[in-house]
Amino acid sequence: MILARGAAVIDVYAIDRKAILPSSCVIECKFWRKRVPQSVVHAFRSVVADSGASHGFIISAQGFQKGAHEAAKFTNVRLLSYAQFEAFFEPIWTDAYLRPELFKVIDPLIEYTEPINSRIFRKADKLDANRRSRFVELRKAHFGLAMVAMLFSIRAAVPWASGTVLAPAVSGSLRLPLSLSGDEPHLSDLPKALRTERSARRFLQLYKACAIAAITEFDEVFGERA
Repeated sequence: MILARGAAVIDVYAIDRKAILPSSCVIECKFWRKRVPQSVVHAFRSVVADSGASHGFIISAQGFQKGAHEAAKFTNVRLLSYAQFEAFFEPIWTDAYLRPELFKVIDPLIEYTEPINSRIFRKADKLDANRRSRFVELRKAHFGLAMVAMLFSIRAAVPWASGTVLAPAVSGSLRLPLSLSGDEPHLSDLPKALRTERSARRFLQLYKACAIAAITEFDEVFGERA
């Protein structure tokens, strides 16, 4: 990376172009067997300053020496474990990526399964007996899947740390609370793969695939998108 005074090798350089004022960050990863010393922080502070980055992060597997924390005080450099790093960026990732990706697909699923939807019910009343019966079966089968979508659509319910939907563990994985482990009504019917997936990104991909498949089943009952 080219700096104001020379060049430096860094692990990650990222720009948030969606921020009101686009900001950048420099990230240094230390997968060491010892705690990061003060000297590393001093050197990294210079890199962050010379790069013009808005934020600097040092992520350490074994933590930091006391002097390192002193060196980072009153600066734009944060000293974090990987779990802390995830927790810091999780709300940003959820708002900027997870929700928009979900909203691309979940509206029809919610409409088909929500307790009261007069528009859908009027169309269902016009179906023959077999199709109406199939519609009722699908509503029951996919209500849990839609419930998860509705929880994600409520901003206050989504942060993983709340335990309402999902909660973060370490190393980019997720732990699923009881609410997604089958101990709540309707959620026991969630596909096992969803209840056992521990990667946030893979969970999102799998959820979207399940939602699209469920919506397709409903569409087939009505012969179109109801």
